[in-house]
Amino acid sequence: MSLKAGSSEKRSLFKEDAAKDENLPAIEVRYEDKDRLYEILEEYKTEEVKFNIPDVAEMLAELRGVSRSEILQDAVSTWFHHALGHPVLEVETSEQTSEESAGRLLVFRIKLKADMDAEVAQLNAGEELPKVYRDKMIETLPADLAGGKLNGHDMTDRAALKSMVDIYWTKAGSIELGGVASLGLVILAVMAIQAEACHWDEWCPCGEYCPCISRVGHTDRKPSDSALWDLHQRGAQFHVRPDGGATVRFPPSRQEKWRCPDCFLL
Repeated sequence: MSLKAGSSEKRSLFKEDAAKDENLPAIEVRYEDKDRLYEILEEYKTEEVKFNIPDVAEMLAELRGVSRSEILQDAVSTWFHHALGHPVLEVETSEQTSEESAGRLLVFRIKLKADMDAEVAQLNAGEELPKVYRDKMIETLPADLAGGKLNGHDMTDRAALKSMVDIYWTKAGSIELGGVASLGLVILAVMAIQAEACHWDEWCPCGEYCPCISRVGHTDRKPSDSALWDLHQRGAQFHVRPDGGATVRFPPSRQEKWRCPDCFLL
């Protein structure tokens, strides 16, 4: 793993030199694996560190000890349940690229535990269920998601974000939906939602009790599921790219640098 921008400089341990250290550029690192991630964060905890993540889904899969497909399926499940409130029964996803859209796309099929007729009966005149669902998914995104741009759109522009999600078919009975969304938006949304919702430091019970991911064969969660929350606890700020990669900034620790106050032998 290579370090850039001042990482080779010897950092001072003395309090009076802290101001000088604060002016040093951030250490830039390319993510390789979770062990090295935590090593770097511990070694340079009093300094700003920026990680270049080539593929966020792959990173999350490693942190949680699951496959990439499970990460993407859980991302779609979490977002739909958070937006609509219905338990998820089935979900399928596949990745695609498009010349018309920057970055990668995530095609999805999802089945909800909800009655189509009951949902349609609640619509106002002129409303269509797919558009209502899409709008709810955009509205449920955290307000502080506006940390930059995605696909060239300001994240505060909700109208622009709606163009990045499309539900283009529905099936009656227990509601089944199909559509496509920007992979970057899906990842960014679910990371923000999970960071706000899950505050368990060690063992996360979500897989056993949470209806967004409690599908058949998907209830065996591991302690590593709290890894994303742990990164946010460390102050991680994610800037997700349309291709599913990201730059992650970790600000310096708020703890003061260690100093020996009365030692004259150094």
